[in-house]
Amino acid sequence: MQLSNSLILLTGAYGSIGSYIYRQFSPLCEVIRLQRTNNDLYSLPHLYSDKNVILLHFASSTPANNNSSNHLINEIQLNNIINSLNLINIIPHVIFASSMSVYDKLCRPKIISESSLITTNDEYGLSKFNCERLLESATYCGSIKGHLSLRLPGVLAPNSAEASGNFISVLIEKLKSNNPVNLFNPNGDFNNIISVESISS
Repeated sequence: MQLSNSLILLTGAYGSIGSYIYRQFSPLCEVIRLQRTNNDLYSLPHLYSDKNVILLHFASSTPANNNSSNHLINEIQLNNIINSLNLINIIPHVIFASSMSVYDKLCRPKIISESSLITTNDEYGLSKFNCERLLESATYCGSIKGHLSLRLPGVLAPNSAEASGNFISVLIEKLKSNNPVNLFNPNGDFNNIISVESISS
């Protein structure tokens, strides 16, 4: 895909991952950073583009629980962006930052495949999985040209002036300040991580 004739719409652009992606792609093509409004939906700028529009959806919220008022927020936000683009006759490609949390933690094998069991009780994972299904439906209906859902593990990203930093740098700062550090899954074989450089390449 030739980026020179592309317009990228980027969510999560001010986080550690999104800010890195913005810096990498903005010299190559036009990149517009989408921001949430007071109603927690995204405000789209006035667009009229004959370019290839790509939505990089890297923003996310964590639902508190199935009964919380925001438990469908990720699906609502993604659907709102697609519908808003369709209203102005833009049918985008979508790259979606999903998560390894879609897989069932209790039944998760050491080697995960597409056939591994999907979670039934992790609200964040369920929300991501529902967004994946939404994109499959949107592709089938022609609302988007196609999609790629990346089931990402922990993402390692460098610090920047626009982002708070990754979990490794936060850990280092806590240790330097002699603040307590919480250790999760200490007996696991490993904790999966991927660098943001690998994602953007």
